[in-house]
Amino acid sequence: MGINKKLLIFFILLLVYKTNSCKYFNLNDPTQDFDLSTLKKDSSTYYKAHFPINSFSSYDSYFLFNFCNGTVSKCDSGLNMKSCQFFTETALLIPTNDAGNIANGESYNFTNNGLTIEFRANTFSPTSASDCSSAIEPNRRVTHFNFVCNKNVDTLNVIGDVNENSRCSYQVNLESRLVCRSCPINCTQLLHSVNCNETSWKCNCDSQTYGDYCNQSKIYISSVDSTTTDGGTTFINGYFGDTISGRLNITIGSLQCNNITVYNTSTISCNIGKGEGFKKVTLIDRDLKCAGTFHYINVKQPCLNDCFSTIKNGICDDRTGVCTCNQNYTGLDCGIIIQTDVPISKPSVNETTGTTTITNENSFYQIGIYSLVEFTFNGFIVNEYTLFEKWNKSIIENENNGNKTTYFNQTIPSMVNCTIEYSIEEIISNKNYSFAGIDFNLLPGSIKLKISIKGYQFSSTLNTLQLRIKSTFEQTEIKNDCNSKRLDFNTNDINNQNLLNYITISKDSKTLYARFINKVISDGRITLISNSIVGQGTNSLYIGLNLPHCVQECEIDPDFGVLVDSQYKSSCNDGNDNGSQKWFLPVVIAAPIVGFSIIVVVGAVLYKKYYVSIKVLKVKLEEINK
Repeated sequence: MGINKKLLIFFILLLVYKTNSCKYFNLNDPTQDFDLSTLKKDSSTYYKAHFPINSFSSYDSYFLFNFCNGTVSKCDSGLNMKSCQFFTETALLIPTNDAGNIANGESYNFTNNGLTIEFRANTFSPTSASDCSSAIEPNRRVTHFNFVCNKNVDTLNVIGDVNENSRCSYQVNLESRLVCRSCPINCTQLLHSVNCNETSWKCNCDSQTYGDYCNQSKIYISSVDSTTTDGGTTFINGYFGDTISGRLNITIGSLQCNNITVYNTSTISCNIGKGEGFKKVTLIDRDLKCAGTFHYINVKQPCLNDCFSTIKNGICDDRTGVCTCNQNYTGLDCGIIIQTDVPISKPSVNETTGTTTITNENSFYQIGIYSLVEFTFNGFIVNEYTLFEKWNKSIIENENNGNKTTYFNQTIPSMVNCTIEYSIEEIISNKNYSFAGIDFNLLPGSIKLKISIKGYQFSSTLNTLQLRIKSTFEQTEIKNDCNSKRLDFNTNDINNQNLLNYITISKDSKTLYARFINKVISDGRITLISNSIVGQGTNSLYIGLNLPHCVQECEIDPDFGVLVDSQYKSSCNDGNDNGSQKWFLPVVIAAPIVGFSIIVVVGAVLYKKYYVSIKVLKVKLEEINK
C-alpha cells in the first residue's frame, strides 16, 4: 500500500474517531482524561433541567439536552439540536429555542473538580419574544454544562435549576463520577504503591520509593561500622524506610551477612564472617538496591618503621598505628633528631583563591581542594564539580595565641541548598589536636584545613562521592646546585587495610610528606574511607578521598606536612657529606573524623644516620628547573 493511501486511511480513522468519540483529554494533566460515552442517549430520550423565570426571561421552561453528538427529537430535528429550550404547555406557545446543535460543535475546558462543555446555537434575528442582541455573542445562545465529580453518581445528575447569569448565556450544573479524576495508572498494581492520592492524583508510594510509578528508590547506606578481621556484628546506617520486606538480603564482599536485625528506618545490623580490607556492601530489598563500603580492621595497626622502638626512639600505639616519640626525637616514625638550626618554612593563605602554600627558600608547595566527583555504583563518573580557586572568603578569626583561621565557602550552582564550607588555620603556637582517639601535636608553622560538604543531591541512591585534593610543586632558580635532584613521587601503595597511609613528593632534597587517616563523619556517624592517587602531572599530584553516600553532611580531616631531606646543604662548600646530618621539614596529610581538615605540619628535623627508609613505590619524572 502506498504512503498516500496509508495517510488517507489514517485521516479517515481519525475523523471517525473524533466524530464518534466522547473522550476528553487534558494534555497537561493525564489525571483528567474523561470518557463520557455512556452519557449518550437515544434521540427519543434526553436529559432535562428546569429553567425558572428570571430577570432575563418571563417564561418558565426546561432545557432538554444530550451528549456525545446525540440529538433530541423533541427539539427541532431539522437543526440536529443537541440542546434546546422547550416551553411547557402552560407557557405561551413560543417556538422551541436552539440551545446548541451539531453544526456548531462544542468546546470544553477542565476545572479543578471536573469539566465544562459548551454548546453553541445558530445565530438568529431578534424578535420581541426572543432577543439575544445584547448577549456576549450577539444573537446567539450559549449553554455551559458544568460537570463536577461525584463518585456516587454513576451517570449524570442535574444540580438545581438552570442559571442565566448574563443575557442568553446559560449555566447547567451537573454531577457524575465520569469526571472524577484518577491516577493515570492503576496504583494498586505497583509493587511499592499504597493507593491513589486524591489530592495530587498521583500514586501514594511506600516509605522506600518515590516517583509517578513508585520506582525511584529512597533507600541508601551512609555508613557501615567496621569489625576486626575476625568478623562479627556490623551496624549499617542510612535510610531504609519502614516497609522493609522479609526478602531483605545483605552481602559484604562475597560473604552473606546473616542474622539481619532491623532496628528502625535508619539502622540495620547483621553478622559477617572473617575477612580483611575494604569490601562492598550490597543491600537488596525486593527490587530495590543500595550500596556502601565496609572495612575489616586489623587487630593490631602497624606503625611506620615500628617507631624505631628497638633503639628506643619511640613507642608504637598498635591500636591506631601512631608513634609516640621519646624526648629529643620527632617525625612520623620518630627517626628524626630534634635540632634548632634548620631552614624555616613559611605557610601562607591566598584569600582570593582559597589555596595554601608552604615556601622554603626557592621551593613552593601549594595545596588546594580541586574538585568533587560523583560516582555510580560501578565506578563511572556522573558529575564532576571543579572547586579549585572558586572559593568565597567569609571571615578571618585571630586567636590570642597567634593562630589565624580563614573561612571560605562555595555552592554548587545546579543544586539547591548544597554548600561546601572550608577553613584554613595557620598554626603559630603549638596546638594539640585529637580525633577518633588519635592525638596529634601541630607544630608552629603548620596549616590545618577543614571542609564540610552539606546537602549534596545525588543522582542515585547508589552513588558515592570523591573529594580530590591537588598538591603542586614549583621553584625559582636554584641557588645551590649541590641540592639539585629530580622530582620524585613516592607512595607506599596506599594500603587501605591500615588506618594510616603515606605518600611523598620530593625535589631538590625537599619532600612533601602526606599521611592519611582513613576516617570520615557521614551524617553524624563515624565510618572508614579509602584513599587513592587519581592523577599526576609533571609537578603535581591529585589525591582522591573516597566518601560514602552522605545525604546531610560529609566531614573529613586530612593533614599535610613538608620535610627538607637529609641531603640538604645550606652551602655547596659543606663537603663533609659523610658526617652531615639530614634535615627534614615534615608536611603531613591525614583524613581524620572531625571536620574535613588538611593539616600542614612544618618542622625542622634531623634524621639519624641509620634512618630506615619507608618502603614506597617510586615514580620518577623528568627533572625540572635544574
